Amino acid sequence: MFRRVRIFPFFAALLAATLCGCQGAFDRAAPPTELTCVAADAPLQATMLSQYRSGMAQDDPTQMPSAAAAAPQWLSLVRPFQVAASGNDVFIADGGLGAVIRSDRFGQSFSRVARLPGARIGGLAADRFGTLFLAVPAERAILQIGRNGLADRAIGHDGVLGAPVDVAVDDNGNLYVADELGARVVAFDRLGQVTAVVGERGGAVSPFRSVNAIALGPEGVYVLDATARQVVIVAPRGPMLRALPLAREVAHPVAIAVDRWGRIFVAGRGAGVFVLDTDTPTVTALDGVPTAVDIADLYFDEQGILYIADGAGGVVSAVQVPPRCR
Repeated sequence: MFRRVRIFPFFAALLAATLCGCQGAFDRAAPPTELTCVAADAPLQATMLSQYRSGMAQDDPTQMPSAAAAAPQWLSLVRPFQVAASGNDVFIADGGLGAVIRSDRFGQSFSRVARLPGARIGGLAADRFGTLFLAVPAERAILQIGRNGLADRAIGHDGVLGAPVDVAVDDNGNLYVADELGARVVAFDRLGQVTAVVGERGGAVSPFRSVNAIALGPEGVYVLDATARQVVIVAPRGPMLRALPLAREVAHPVAIAVDRWGRIFVAGRGAGVFVLDTDTPTVTALDGVPTAVDIADLYFDEQGILYIADGAGGVVSAVQVPPRCR
């Protein structure tokens, strides 16, 4: 049994756009009134919900208040390359704006919640309290940022990490970091202490040739190994459970996301989004997603919504993926 999911209309955002003569916070297609589950061997058809492009700008906690800040303004995305969601918040790391942007799920408002460091950002995650975690390869650390937009601490900066390029957080506050330089996954507890290292050189044979992106799912940690063209599933504290090859259609794989049914979604740069079903296993293209110029990140929230960050296109798309029949 699956509950019906009702999508409320976004009249407030559309009215604001009409009054100011600006483009709305997103372009929205009419979603179905209920979701129909699909069988394991059936193709997936995603439903377009919204595209985050611009919205009414709110107070910026990273800047001092001013009279100009009180005036209605619009904030447009420039180069969104990482996306995450927590509760009613959607977080977007935008390299062009040099900031992490927070929007509500309806896309009615945008606000800068944190400045990005000058170095390249490798990954973004948000816990259930709205705390942000940024993977910064050049600083060899994960930056923890509170809801006030200020950095609380740096995790892994003491030489544990080589080049963190992605990060994920579970419900208990444990962090899982993709360390590209060491081709390994490093797990930290909520206190920032290392609890496991999977793929470390010098010991057992590593299950990875490269570690490019990670996601959490029902079986544990799902690792995108672009060099070996496979997805490796490992337990939260190791060892490897299995490896799933990627089809040739998945050109230049760059991002991974996993839904609660264990379906794996992999994005190829400029090649679209593909679904890897672990039971069949088959790789098929995900239909219904908008054409993207350069996909940089994927993220699944707890409601089964898939967010697709198109860096070069300057947009984050949100699509509803139908649940799987049991």
